[in-house]
Amino acid sequence: MDPTRDSRVFTTKQLQILQVIATGDGMDEKGEFLPVDMDELIALVPYKTSKQSMQFSVRALIRRGLITKSDRVQRRGRSRVTFTLTESGQTVFKKPEPAMVSDPGLDELLEDLDN
Repeated sequence: MDPTRDSRVFTTKQLQILQVIATGDGMDEKGEFLPVDMDELIALVPYKTSKQSMQFSVRALIRRGLITKSDRVQRRGRSRVTFTLTESGQTVFKKPEPAMVSDPGLDELLEDLDN
């Protein structure tokens, strides 16, 4: 069993942390993804936590290969490490592609409209 693909091996809080990191801090004015730093992560998770507890959780997710430390950025007057999902972490939140279902009646209608 691949632990990165089976949500049953994650705690609710780990999944919430991964979700916040996947969402990031929105987009900048150029439309580029803004990864979160530790303080933003603590502020954005839907539960109250201490910095030490979050650091422990982040280290555990890094060891599992689900997140990685990213670039250092200047925020709030300090240089801060940001976090992003790894490829394995992205598989946790990968949405399945919708299945294409063929409807003969719809196909005929669309052909008639094209002609």
